[in-house]
Amino acid sequence: MPCTHINHMSDEDVKSWLNSFDTVMTDCDGVLWVGAEAIQGSPQVINRFRELGKRVFFVTNNSTKHRREYKQKVDTLGFGGDLDEIIGTAYLAASYLEDCGFDKTKKVYVVGSAGITQELDDVGIQYLPIGAESSSGFNLETINDSRLNADQLLDRSVEAVILGFDGGINCWKLMMAASYLANHNTQFIVTNADACFLRAGLILPGVSAYNPLNPVSGLLLFCVLLMYGIFFIQYLLSCYFGHTSNIYCYLEEISSFIIRLFCPIIFIQFQGIAM
Repeated sequence: MPCTHINHMSDEDVKSWLNSFDTVMTDCDGVLWVGAEAIQGSPQVINRFRELGKRVFFVTNNSTKHRREYKQKVDTLGFGGDLDEIIGTAYLAASYLEDCGFDKTKKVYVVGSAGITQELDDVGIQYLPIGAESSSGFNLETINDSRLNADQLLDRSVEAVILGFDGGINCWKLMMAASYLANHNTQFIVTNADACFLRAGLILPGVSAYNPLNPVSGLLLFCVLLMYGIFFIQYLLSCYFGHTSNIYCYLEEISSFIIRLFCPIIFIQFQGIAM
């Protein structure tokens, strides 16, 4: 079906389109708000969807925040909504490990932020402290560097690695993550596949830019990609619907009226959801 701007649709076409779905999944950053400010008109649109009987889910690949922080933000900015209608990758990471029966006597190594560890706390999963790695560099030519000792550095109880956005990323963290993942029994969970994003005229590296197991590393292991991956769709259906549903997606705009939908559309269609 070709894309049509809503301003070019007749009243009947708009009504037919609105009746064609019962659920809205919307991205947050850059779609509903920018920073601490709501984009003009976006709270009214979301609340109008609810008035029309649609269920709205706030979906974000920002793993730096717990859902409670997002709940406070959607309330403050006038969007409203319940906590269980907020789905972020920090929450999905913890939910995935919980659902697959992760051994809670074991630990998780997190490259990321407190949003992930707080969600792990909610399901009772242990993790190593974030930011405990040395921030000083090392010289690869100095092979006898006393700090490079696997027996001293690695916690043998780690059986999962979660990779999310980490504003303090460094070589030590990547080394630790890759070393844990050298054990093929270690689960690897990646919050999203963003290569970079823009802030204040700067390009910041995203998760895939420092994924220690990207093709350049030569270590190609299976990983669970959370945002718009199969687990995300299955989780949404099993927890909230119990069946396929007509879902309309508002995702990150890359320019006016151009919506980046490629990955979610592939997985939504794979799961048999009508759009």
